[in-house]
Amino acid sequence: MPAAFATALDAGRRRQVNEDAIEVDADCGLAVLADGMGGHNAGEVASACAVSTICRDLGRWLRTSPQPPGLTGLRAAMHRSIAHANETIVETARTRADCSGMGTTVVVLVLNGPQVTIGHVGDSRAYRWRDGQLHPLTRDHSLVEERLAAGRISPGQAAALPDRHVLTRALGGSFDVEPEINTYPVQGDDILVMCSDGLTEMLDDREIAAVLGTHGHLEDACRALVQAANSAGGRDNIAVVLARPGRP
Repeated sequence: MPAAFATALDAGRRRQVNEDAIEVDADCGLAVLADGMGGHNAGEVASACAVSTICRDLGRWLRTSPQPPGLTGLRAAMHRSIAHANETIVETARTRADCSGMGTTVVVLVLNGPQVTIGHVGDSRAYRWRDGQLHPLTRDHSLVEERLAAGRISPGQAAALPDRHVLTRALGGSFDVEPEINTYPVQGDDILVMCSDGLTEMLDDREIAAVLGTHGHLEDACRALVQAANSAGGRDNIAVVLARPGRP
C-alpha cells in the first residue's frame, strides 16, 4: 500500500493573502511545504517557487533513481533541490523590484520504505505522531531556538520574546544556505506532520497530538487542525501536510 497524504491551506483569521504553499507528489512519497515572507505578494512568490522547484527536481530524481533510492543519494538530491530553489529565489529577488527582500522557510519530506528523510530551512516543522505522542523531527532555525539550546532562556520565556520569529536560516537570504537533513525510522501506524508556524503558534504539541488522536482519517485531521488553530486566534496563515507511511 503506497503512502497516503492529506493537505490543508488556510489564510487564517487576520491575513488576507496566503503566503504558505504546499506541493505533494504522492507517487514518489514526496511532500514540500513553505511559509513565505516579504512585502506585498513577494512571500507568496517565494513559497510557490520553493515548493514547485523542489517538487519538480526531487520528484524527477526519485523517478529515475534505482528503487528504493539509496540514502546517501537521496540526501544529496534533496540538498541540490533545496539549493536550486534558493538560487532561483535569490535571483528573482535581485531582478524584480516587487520581490526585493522576499524569502521563505521550507520543509521537505520523502517517505522511503521503513524510513522518512526530512530536510528543512527555517521554522516550518515536521513531527512524527506515534502512540498518542508527538515527537519533533526538526529544530527551528531561529534566534529563540539558539538561546533555548544554549540554556540562556526557558521555554516559557521564549514564548514571550518579541523577536521569537527572527530566523537564522531561510531561502532567499543569500546564495549560501545549508539545509538540515535527517532520516528517521517510521512504522505503518505513524503519522508524519509538516506545518507552518501558523499552526504551532496557535497550538502546542500536546494540543496537536490530541487532535490527531481523535481523527482516524488524515483529511479529517487536517481540517480539524486548521479549525483548532483558527479557534485559538488564527493569527497567521496555516499550512498542514499529514502523511501515513505505506504498508508492505
